[in-house]
Amino acid sequence: MSRLSHLASWASRHRRLLGAVQLIVLVVFFGAVAWVLRGSVHGAVHDLKNANVFYFALGCAALAAYYLVFVLGWIGVAWIIALGGRGPSRAPKAVRSSAGSTRSHDGPPHRTGT
Repeated sequence: MSRLSHLASWASRHRRLLGAVQLIVLVVFFGAVAWVLRGSVHGAVHDLKNANVFYFALGCAALAAYYLVFVLGWIGVAWIIALGGRGPSRAPKAVRSSAGSTRSHDGPPHRTGT
């Protein structure tokens, strides 16, 4: 029996103990983070009380726009990877349309009855 399988079997036998230990570690971690940040939060509250509301809102809007462009860029990268280099306009019909048939069709539309 390897060490990993032995550890997995021990963890499955002692689920409650393992869960309790994880919760204790989580509480200790968040307590340490709170203790470290206590001075920084107090200073930030003081700075926010003296901040110009217009510039604060402008900064928040700029940050939101930055993250929106970042997320949309990664969505574009995911499209390129998923479609094998084809852009969204050249995607197979099953990818472009969520309604109807899920059959993939890369060629020109099929014409009937001319």
